[in-house]
Amino acid sequence: MAVIRWLLTASEAQLLRFLVLGLLILILGAILPISAVNVFRHR
Repeated sequence: MAVIRWLLTASEAQLLRFLVLGLLILILGAILPISAVNVFRHR
């Protein structure tokens, strides 16, 4: 990871961070409603 960070410029690292955060938010946005539905179905 340190080598990858060193190769990237500051702007590229920032862009990559935004992309990763966006993906995490999308995954959480998809998983949380599904898990909530599963909890309601089990009750």
